[in-house]
Amino acid sequence: MALKQLIDGQTILIDNHCRGAEFKWGKGVHLHKSMDRDKFSGAEVLIPLYEDANDQQLDFRNLRGENQAQIKNEIKDAFKDKGIRNRFIHSFYKALDEILKKERISRIERIDIAKKATSHIAELFGLKTKIKDSLKKEADKYYIKFGREDGDDFQVMVDFKDQSFMIGGQISDMETFETYR
Repeated sequence: MALKQLIDGQTILIDNHCRGAEFKWGKGVHLHKSMDRDKFSGAEVLIPLYEDANDQQLDFRNLRGENQAQIKNEIKDAFKDKGIRNRFIHSFYKALDEILKKERISRIERIDIAKKATSHIAELFGLKTKIKDSLKKEADKYYIKFGREDGDDFQVMVDFKDQSFMIGGQISDMETFETYR
């Protein structure tokens, strides 16, 4: 299942390397990132996602020379960019949610799995607590974009933790909206 491309010339998949078999959440599930058109062309990194993957590390493949640290740092730097991070996390949660829904996993469990997976990603790349927390926080929110006949789109933001929702034109406006509770 492909995730939205985040960086030109790269592909990111959620994978388990069990071709032809039904995809199920569990050990072996990982993000599979392929560098297609840059200085690391052909290189791949497998990022374990499964919640009990604490002992697993990044798996680098098809590298020429000692480029593991450089690739890891480039990915870490990309996570520091809020725009890239948000595009990634929304694409990731959407793809992950589709997989977990097929297994009839409850919404609460899906949110928990998403938090654990992103927490593991953050740990693998040594991301700061602030970034790790922002990744996990997004698991409590789920954005849905609706198109209207007049061409104007609107967003619905659901916060499962607070059991609330918000409707607005732009996600960025909704994220900065101050409530009076």
